[in-house]
Amino acid sequence: MYVKQKTMEQITTLLSRVQNPQSTDDIVNATKELLELFKEPSTIIFLFTLLNNQEFGLRQYAAVFLKKCIKNCWDD
Repeated sequence: MYVKQKTMEQITTLLSRVQNPQSTDDIVNATKELLELFKEPSTIIFLFTLLNNQEFGLRQYAAVFLKKCIKNCWDD
């Protein structure tokens, strides 16, 4: 349970960094970290969970990354 909670918080934090970056490097680094996390297929479930989030921007970024993850998995 702790690992799942930590992963969910990590994904939420990284998506927030992409949404509200302090610099261009912040976007690049957060995106790299997210893509690394999403190499593990089980993390895709967290994106589905975030689609139910009340914050529009977070939902939108979760949907975009979900699309990328599914496309990458499908191509493999």
